[in-house]
Amino acid sequence: MPVRKLVDSFSFALDGIKQALLAERNLRIHVIIGLLVIFLGIFLGFPRVEFIILLFAIALVLVMELFNTVVERIIDLISPNYHPRAKVIKNIAAGAVLISAVNAAVIGFLLFYRRFEDFSPRLFNWLREQPAYLTFILVLLLVAVLFIIKFRQGQTFSLQGGMPSIHSAIAFSLATVIGFGNDNPLLILIGFALAFLVAQSRVEGRIHKLSEVFWGGLLGILFTVLIFQFFAGGQ
Repeated sequence: MPVRKLVDSFSFALDGIKQALLAERNLRIHVIIGLLVIFLGIFLGFPRVEFIILLFAIALVLVMELFNTVVERIIDLISPNYHPRAKVIKNIAAGAVLISAVNAAVIGFLLFYRRFEDFSPRLFNWLREQPAYLTFILVLLLVAVLFIIKFRQGQTFSLQGGMPSIHSAIAFSLATVIGFGNDNPLLILIGFALAFLVAQSRVEGRIHKLSEVFWGGLLGILFTVLIFQFFAGGQ
């Protein structure tokens, strides 16, 4: 294959990925989660085989998302009006994404749980022992940044959208309370999984943007850490 054609093929492929990322919110979410998981795997020092399994699981989810996007575009092109068979085809493609996502979640749980089991109690004990003023400064900086964003965007305080997501802040705050309140890593994972589902529901319901639930969750975590540092042993 001539070099020029090879370069064009890569360009077309990258452009297709770019278009899919711009059009599909779920794909953007999966990409962000995948990058975070990869970073966490590097940070925890995964062995080569486990890291390859992790990469394969993430890649499978992204490929299925792209496949689902292609199917939806083809169906919309062929049958712009509602048709029951078109709906069935779209549902089947969405089912493929669901299976790949569940597969990735199970693989992630099996690979991370043992490390999290040893790491989580030390993490929350370390956070509790840190000087409270450091977290207080982080909270003030974060609140200042959020107020600047709200001011520039002309937003007002609201429980129904805007920066940050109050529901996400509360959900991740409660998950952090669970983390400080016990040494059971499974309960901690369940708490943060439920918080993640709350945040995802706000995005899926188009009440909040992904950035709004992220900053809301971070604010909830930092504020709760600050409370525990003040009242549970912080300096």
